[in-house]
Amino acid sequence: MSDSTPRRLSLEQLRKQAKELLRQLRNDDPSALERLRKCKPNVSDPILADAQFILAREHGFESWPKLAHHLQRSSGLEQHRQIAADLVAVYNSADAEAATRLNDLFHSTLNVERIRNFIRDKLLNLPDTERRQNNFTLDDAQIVVAQLYGFNDWDELEQSSNTSASDLHSAPFVLSSKPPFYRIDWANNRIEPRQPMSSKDWENVGSVIKELGLTSINSVGLIGDNDLEIISQLDQITSLNLDGSKSLTDKGLQHLARMPQLRELTLGGQITDRSLSVLRQLPELLKRIAALERKLREKS
Repeated sequence: MSDSTPRRLSLEQLRKQAKELLRQLRNDDPSALERLRKCKPNVSDPILADAQFILAREHGFESWPKLAHHLQRSSGLEQHRQIAADLVAVYNSADAEAATRLNDLFHSTLNVERIRNFIRDKLLNLPDTERRQNNFTLDDAQIVVAQLYGFNDWDELEQSSNTSASDLHSAPFVLSSKPPFYRIDWANNRIEPRQPMSSKDWENVGSVIKELGLTSINSVGLIGDNDLEIISQLDQITSLNLDGSKSLTDKGLQHLARMPQLRELTLGGQITDRSLSVLRQLPELLKRIAALERKLREKS
């Protein structure tokens, strides 16, 4: 991306800008017509493709497809960049809003000081620890984020994100090379995320589950009420592990009623009698429980 392209520019924003530019061109807006003359001087009756071309050239790209491809390739790391920026904001400025965003993403309830302690602990694994702890920069935060995902540094994370997707059937256990990061265990037909996970990440993982025919999810505690609503729409899931999901509440667990096909369930979160009552709506799970009870009685 060229220096003139805003870091957080999205493809959707660009599409809206192209439509607005086309409207201005058709209304003979002087500034818009000047931009057209600079990029496409021979066009007299502009269409949307012309407006898109203008934006691409203004941002340093040869064509709209090349600009779109670049943004689509780099957008996968926007969440990770935001995590790094929020870590800096909490560590250096005790930014409460940044702390809230981090807690929402990590499904945690850490206050500012505990987040700072978390960062200090991570910096102990890096050279020049004292300097980093006394002057925590965005570069330092990006290294912390990269290592959360198992990479040595931010460059390695970026390179992994930009490489072609690996064959997800290539080994018994497979780690995704692109965000959202996840692990597939083919022996158990199971997928589990690598933290953190936003609701958008869960939507993307849901697409992977549908495409690959996976039937089991281990949430590793990275799931909240809204995320479970997304998962409840996957009618192929028969095994669901919600253990350690501290941000799950009674409200979220009611989404399980939409999963009558469940045969295995490990609960977590703030469980009450209301949460347990939803189990009555899971016939396959009740059948399995009854079968296990019969086996126990026979053994005794």
